Amino acid sequence: MAQSNAGYSDAPSIDYKNPNWMSELSGTLRLSDLSLPGTHDSLSLHGGQWVETQSISLKNQLESGVRVFDIRARHINDNFTIHHGPVYQKKNFDDVMVSMTEFLENHPRETILMRVKEEYKAKNITRSFEDTFEWYENKYESYIWKPTSENPTLNEVRGNIVILQNFATNPPSKFGLDYGKFDIQDNWSLDCLKSINQNLSEKWTNIKNHIEKTKNGNRNNIYINYLSAVGNGICIISITPSYVGKITNEQTLVYIQNQKINFTGIIIADFPGADLINEIIKLNKH
Repeated sequence: MAQSNAGYSDAPSIDYKNPNWMSELSGTLRLSDLSLPGTHDSLSLHGGQWVETQSISLKNQLESGVRVFDIRARHINDNFTIHHGPVYQKKNFDDVMVSMTEFLENHPRETILMRVKEEYKAKNITRSFEDTFEWYENKYESYIWKPTSENPTLNEVRGNIVILQNFATNPPSKFGLDYGKFDIQDNWSLDCLKSINQNLSEKWTNIKNHIEKTKNGNRNNIYINYLSAVGNGICIISITPSYVGKITNEQTLVYIQNQKINFTGIIIADFPGADLINEIIKLNKH
């Protein structure tokens, strides 16, 4: 049965729409100035509770105000399919690009940040991951931002997809921004030898410390804070993405509200609820 609270929702749709929120922001703001809601393994809607990290479609995520997406591509038959580990997510990279470009066509003052990472084993390929990505880039070139700086302004990227490049090329920012240069908290693997409470306490400490580091840090840096985690080994049975998300999403929402946080950088979550998305978006008005 679907559950929902202010920070978390695993319902098949979300009762919140905010498709144009970036249009109200000054175009002189840089990407590093923005607080952005994002999703982890953004298309992982299939495979059971140990694999699934989201419950709503990419289109619904976009309409709800999510602007950062974690796209995992398996290289197969010289194309990209969307995977979470070995589990095919019933979408291909063209499906992702069509949803994103249609959204930008209707909302040209928005921008989308997309982490692209190679996932699982390549199969039946005659070219490199880089070459296949370049084939897609040429296909959708009018919507993909061409790198001009390491920290573009909103005006430079409106109506475009900014690739957060998490695969090897030379230079590593050939297609967008080099994911390896960001300040990232992504301690996702929880230790089965520790208690669930200890694991979750340590994960929350990681999240909270990164919120504070981001708030007080150099605004030329791009910060990413993952709320997601899962058990590593046998305890994956009890520590699922959903189990963790219910706790860390709510903790993050309450912390932002109660500690008067005015900047978070990029927050990446499993099953984000409407209030968590909205609270992050609201920070951009400060």
